[in-house]
Amino acid sequence: MADQYMTWFVLGPSGVGKSSFGDYLANIKEWYHLEIDQFLNDGIDTYGLRQDWDAYYWNLDPTGLITQLKKRTRESGKSNCVLTFPGNLVLSRNHISVVANVIKVIYLYGSAARCMTAFLKREQETHRNLGLDHWKTYNCPSYINMSIPELETNRVHVWTCGGERREHEDVFNEILGWN
Repeated sequence: MADQYMTWFVLGPSGVGKSSFGDYLANIKEWYHLEIDQFLNDGIDTYGLRQDWDAYYWNLDPTGLITQLKKRTRESGKSNCVLTFPGNLVLSRNHISVVANVIKVIYLYGSAARCMTAFLKREQETHRNLGLDHWKTYNCPSYINMSIPELETNRVHVWTCGGERREHEDVFNEILGWN
């Protein structure tokens, strides 16, 4: 699988570690990383993917998006691509199915309490200081939707039973082992 082109869409609630996992893939595994989660900006627009994203999202036609991502990955000199999304995006089973042969849709997942705690800690450390109300507003509905049983096969738990964040390498290897 290492020699085969891969594109991953990484989703999950704020605080779960999507951006740091994307950075891990970019810096350690040398993947092409598009950070779509850009607070106050829309990364889809920032990267000029609006038309292709909308065709995928609204019409279930991923052809242009897949072509663009492969092209940009190749032009970057990388072999694989990862997009990390905001916590409020949940893709339906239909969205996942139409890209299943080309794109792996992954929900990094953990308890809401752990995600909120990690989010608040990050906000304090970065001095952006978005609060709990922000997390609730942008994550509660999507957290419920990404928790439905039909998305279980797309979820990977990022915290251990003891409450420690799992190593990115362990999460990466678990995802590689998915069929």
